[in-house]
Amino acid sequence: MKSFKVGDKVRRVTDSYWPEDFGYKGEVYTVKEEQNGGIVIINNFSCCSSNFELAEEEEEKPTETNFKVGDRVKRVVFSNWPERYGELGSVYTVLSVNFEGNIAVINKDNHANRYYYELVTEEKPTETKFKVGDRIKRIKTAGFPCFHGTLGEVYTVLEMRGNHPVVIPGKSSAASYMFELVTEEEEKPVYEVGEVYLWKGGECPLPEGTEVSVRCGTKDMSTISPAWASTSTQNAYWEHRFINLNIVMFKVVSYPEPAPVKRSVTLELTEDQIKAIESVLLKEGRL
Repeated sequence: MKSFKVGDKVRRVTDSYWPEDFGYKGEVYTVKEEQNGGIVIINNFSCCSSNFELAEEEEEKPTETNFKVGDRVKRVVFSNWPERYGELGSVYTVLSVNFEGNIAVINKDNHANRYYYELVTEEKPTETKFKVGDRIKRIKTAGFPCFHGTLGEVYTVLEMRGNHPVVIPGKSSAASYMFELVTEEEEKPVYEVGEVYLWKGGECPLPEGTEVSVRCGTKDMSTISPAWASTSTQNAYWEHRFINLNIVMFKVVSYPEPAPVKRSVTLELTEDQIKAIESVLLKEGRL
């Protein structure tokens, strides 16, 4: 196994599935420490030494790229983890700079190589794609669905950090391009009468007045009532607030009929028409 020491300049000679943590092929890094028989070059993760070779000093990238907190920078190298290190072509504000000069743009704890960014001197104002309260659907698979949402699911924007939405309470923001705006009409699915649907909790998806049969149980569906029961679309059982009395299955019996619309009609009549109508009404005894 190759042996390097702290301070050596090494170049990655193999591809990595996790280049943000273990280095990009062809890039030059400084050995921060030796750990578990490997070397640490980024974010305190130990890499296998066989993936690197000693780099000549002159082959290292120049070090004049120095950023400070508050600088506006654009990502110029593709990242496998845009939610942690930024999306190619997007502009960010530098949140933190570590002792090596590497920067964090999404979360202060996630630093990426400073050479993956360039300083933005004249930035055009960017439009915020979403706003707090918008309903958005995840359209690309997330590396961490529990942090940034599951493909195909619809979420409410809880917070905007820069141009990127937070959709899971207490978690970090996700790249905007991973989502699309959902209109109210698009969001509400059409449930067929008589079909059985599983329900994971939330506001009732059916219009008020719908006749519906349900089966209740525990949230994880480990226990489900064997009998169907009629219920209202306006109760708390849909929201899974209880231990056992949670709606976990439902089927539509019938949808409400549209209410009749009352309309008033104004007619413009000539004097002759009015006289003719009065004559008819007089004969029928209505006047």
